[in-house]
Amino acid sequence: MFSIKNNHLDITHFKNLAILLLGATFVINPLVAAEQQDIKEIEALYLNWKVAVEASDIDAYLSNLHDDIRLRPPAGDSVNGIDNYRRFLGPVFSSANYQIQVDNPPMVTVFGGTAIAEYDYTIQRSVVKSATVKLERGAISKNISPSSYVDFLRKREDGTWSVYLHTWRAQPSK
Repeated sequence: MFSIKNNHLDITHFKNLAILLLGATFVINPLVAAEQQDIKEIEALYLNWKVAVEASDIDAYLSNLHDDIRLRPPAGDSVNGIDNYRRFLGPVFSSANYQIQVDNPPMVTVFGGTAIAEYDYTIQRSVVKSATVKLERGAISKNISPSSYVDFLRKREDGTWSVYLHTWRAQPSK
């Protein structure tokens, strides 16, 4: 590709290399900037989701989910679809209050219109004394639950992100 003439880089090849590198900069930089913006938006989604859980706000919680959400709790039945997820959350939020300790914030990897988020939370659950509901299998029922989560996210048509698949595994007690 390069030829050396009299110990000098051929000026034509040098100019072509410079143009190529400059062009690559203009192509790559916007892609990196867009990915970084997506990551910031997904991190904000998780912050909003945490706030919704701690406020027992079902509507705010569900606003972060894809309409075709898939919940895969480690010790329970699958929940498919936003309406079924709403039914699942009713007893969860009416029977207890929750605090989330962020052990490791979401590490997000974006693949175009999809993303994966991996994170570790410890959820503290305080039962409401007057609660008489029965939780679905798979709902968090321990007072302290350290877990590792993996979510698959999808970008909606309006450009916002939503959680499409939500699952976790319990960590050993700390």
